[in-house]
Amino acid sequence: MVYRATSALTTDALGRSFYPAAIVSVVVVLVSVYFTVGAAFAVFGLYALFGILGGAALYYGFDDGTESSHWAIDGAAYRLGVYAAVAVTIGIVSLTGEAMAVLLGLLIGYALVVGQLLSDPVPERLVPQLTALFLLSPVTKYLTAGRYIGHGDLLFHTRVVEDLVTTGSLASIGYASYQNFPGLHVVASSVASLAGLGPHDGIMLTGLAVWAVVIPAVYLIIVRITNHPQLALCTAFALVLLDDLSFFASYVFPQSLAMAMIVMLGLLATLAVRDEIKWRIASVFAVMAGVLSVTHHLTQVLVFPVVALGIVLYAIRGREELAATVRSRPVALFGFAAAVSGFRLVQTGFIDRLLAKAGQIIGGGTMGGYTEGTVFSFGRPARSSSVGHALEWLVSPYGLYITVLLVLFSLGFVVYLRSSERPVAHRALFGCGAVAALLVFETPISIQSLIRIRFPWLFVFAFVLAIGLLQLIRYAGRRPVGVIVLALVVATAISAPLVTADNYYDLDPRPTVQSSFTDQEIAELRALSGYVDSEERTVGGFWITEQVLERYGVNDVHNARIADGEVMLPAGHFVYRSAWPGHKVHFTVGTGEQLYSNTLYVATAWLDRRIEQTNKVYTVGGTSLRWHPSERPF
Repeated sequence: MVYRATSALTTDALGRSFYPAAIVSVVVVLVSVYFTVGAAFAVFGLYALFGILGGAALYYGFDDGTESSHWAIDGAAYRLGVYAAVAVTIGIVSLTGEAMAVLLGLLIGYALVVGQLLSDPVPERLVPQLTALFLLSPVTKYLTAGRYIGHGDLLFHTRVVEDLVTTGSLASIGYASYQNFPGLHVVASSVASLAGLGPHDGIMLTGLAVWAVVIPAVYLIIVRITNHPQLALCTAFALVLLDDLSFFASYVFPQSLAMAMIVMLGLLATLAVRDEIKWRIASVFAVMAGVLSVTHHLTQVLVFPVVALGIVLYAIRGREELAATVRSRPVALFGFAAAVSGFRLVQTGFIDRLLAKAGQIIGGGTMGGYTEGTVFSFGRPARSSSVGHALEWLVSPYGLYITVLLVLFSLGFVVYLRSSERPVAHRALFGCGAVAALLVFETPISIQSLIRIRFPWLFVFAFVLAIGLLQLIRYAGRRPVGVIVLALVVATAISAPLVTADNYYDLDPRPTVQSSFTDQEIAELRALSGYVDSEERTVGGFWITEQVLERYGVNDVHNARIADGEVMLPAGHFVYRSAWPGHKVHFTVGTGEQLYSNTLYVATAWLDRRIEQTNKVYTVGGTSLRWHPSERPF
């Protein structure tokens, strides 16, 4: 009892001192960065200062204890307006092919949803609206991209699905790892076959169908864990505020499907506490755990720390509570799922491969790796370190978005610490969400594939955002403050799908990896693949080009290599693309299991001059095949 009272006092003191301490700490860090690293990095870091200051302004400016009132609206008309906005937007996008038309539906839809949030809504009526708006951007990408590829490997997965549709045999999967984990490919090939669609359509529609249940599932999980419908509704809303989640709903690869399945397992685990349905739920859980074990490999490894931390935070109340937690049905079910997946990972040799990759990561160096890689620039700076570039990023849509996200997070963080009631379930979710912030917010530390590492943490991070969002709703009942809050939340919700990692809407001023091909580009690369195959030539290419060539049957593709600080192209034929300027171009080095985190940037004028110095063999549109008798620098 004394421990709990002391803990409560300590937590409250942390809440009271958070904003002053955070502001001073951020200022000290930024000043240190300014003098040690450079002014540009300090400017990049200003988003953290602005976010903390914004949260403090809201907390101290409006938290006066005054009771807020609910807005009086016509809920039925608002709901109809949301669905109409989504339907009309999809129609406009389909007819015009204009991706930015999605802005219309997002603006109208989220304004109407936030209006309902301020009127004490019935959560079960609002969750389907949030789901419809969440899927609006993925649907837009599907309809407007000639071929959406995410971070590139959708091309590979499309080839696997095509082979499955053609042969109906898992033996047709050319990559051994996915012979062991073919879950996505089996489902997508089934969808494509039953609907009479192509393999790419099968994959994309599978993703849309699966992610249509994620937002409702998370709402149900949180409402069962916390018994707080409004907080669960805000958690569902917080999820649609996360740009990475919107990205993964479009980027349908095995981790995306596996993560959605884990969310469904979480829902089943919370339902298993009901005695009347426990055996039926356990049966369904067991089947889904088995399917998960053949869907992906890395996802289970990445999810384990989140689940483990949540269980630890839930169980640290004392010895009796620890014993009760260990004996609970949800923990038993997750233990079963972990055992099934663990057995599969060991059986397929994935653990050995993971340890080997870890060696590459630690070794890093110029051979590439997830934490180290080499960056090259040709005719332009690789990354601008100027203050002007940093300011451009700070006021870009993404810079403003991440700033507002920090406002919401910091508000939720302080409100939780200052609250008089902190149920154990809230504590577990909050603790995991606070840790997740270390992975979500921008820092100077660069880790390749961080977006995939933090994917499982997004769901608990959303809980802390939800606390801040719930507090904003309370502030919003006091007009005219409500109008400001309405605009803030609507702007964040609109921004999330527009600033995703694929930069599909071209709002990030920084060069990014090409995430989609136009129909013209696909036609060019397909024609070139046909030429190479008919002439029985071997070719070289950078990573995404390799993926496309392999997608269309060219399997003998050589990589570039790095020697003496230069990118060396293999002797013979090499594929050049006019799309390289303006993008970040990844490339592999060496052969076999090397990782592909090396990057180059190239200017249009430099590329044009370089192409003129090579021997043209075949050209179609902006894609050309060039030849040189010996290995040479790029």
